[in-house]
Amino acid sequence: MLGSSDSTTATLPFSKAEIFKAILSVAEKMKGFKIKDSDGMLGRINLTTSASATSWGESIPIQLNEKDENKTEISIVSKSKTGVLAGGALTKKNEQNVELLLSNVSKFLQGKEIVVKGGSEKGLTITLLIAIFFGWLGLHRFYVGKWKTGLLYMFTLGGLGIGVVVDLVRLIMGNFTDKEDNYVSNW
Repeated sequence: MLGSSDSTTATLPFSKAEIFKAILSVAEKMKGFKIKDSDGMLGRINLTTSASATSWGESIPIQLNEKDENKTEISIVSKSKTGVLAGGALTKKNEQNVELLLSNVSKFLQGKEIVVKGGSEKGLTITLLIAIFFGWLGLHRFYVGKWKTGLLYMFTLGGLGIGVVVDLVRLIMGNFTDKEDNYVSNW
């Protein structure tokens, strides 16, 4: 599957102005998201995300269409900044970003606490180097705060090497998480 974008549409029982303000508030608080530009009259918001292990970043144009007085359709398109998404491997993060954004907008409008989750504070390059050279001791797991599995790796020589290989693949694919369950994907 080669493509350049994934799109999602949702309808919420709020006015266009309420949803516009909610999206801006949520995007400002979420890690890795930046507001490129916005136009309240047209109901357009353009967001971007930064590069990570699984993506060169995204452009996320959002269009709001008021269906009724208190019913608005949100159309979100997630476009890879490279223009090409390879075989679905790079679309996972795009889909996660769109789902997290929609979920947070819904929570914000309901007065609930939003999930600020984005990327881990731990760097991918350092984690990857530690895993390559000292993975058999579990030091990469200690580094990301997973001390219990770090001890397990230490006493089993990296899960007999299998655990380290799995972790290396997960790091390269951008699916390795820290103790807070944030993806270790920021360079």
